[in-house]
Amino acid sequence: MGKKSRRPRAGAGTRERTPEERAQQVLHLKRRLLDDYQLDDRVPGVDALYAQLDAFARDGASASGTLPLPGSNKRIHYLLSTRAHVDCRVGLQVHDGARGGAGAGAGGGARAGAGGAGVEGARVRADGAASE
Repeated sequence: MGKKSRRPRAGAGTRERTPEERAQQVLHLKRRLLDDYQLDDRVPGVDALYAQLDAFARDGASASGTLPLPGSNKRIHYLLSTRAHVDCRVGLQVHDGARGGAGAGAGGGARAGAGGAGVEGARVRADGAASE
């Protein structure tokens, strides 16, 4: 038994999104934010997400993170990837602020859905179609 060859395989690289694909996905994500969550750039906190989306479409820099919505118990979670096989997504998560801790009763705050479960999201596949 000899040592295996480490030659590069043909077509093993990941395909990057083109600027047109990125612009199409950003447009779709903005439309989903407006239609599903009624969030546009006039809502405080969403303007930072719109700036991040525009930078992604323009420069092609992958980004992910969380943005709080001021005056609300919700946060925006986003993932923007230039790799074609990774779905770009934007989601809204309800954050109740109470994580675990000693609660009333024997459960100690370990009820189902504690800790800000409840994530809703809009995913965009590489072909531009929405998936949930």
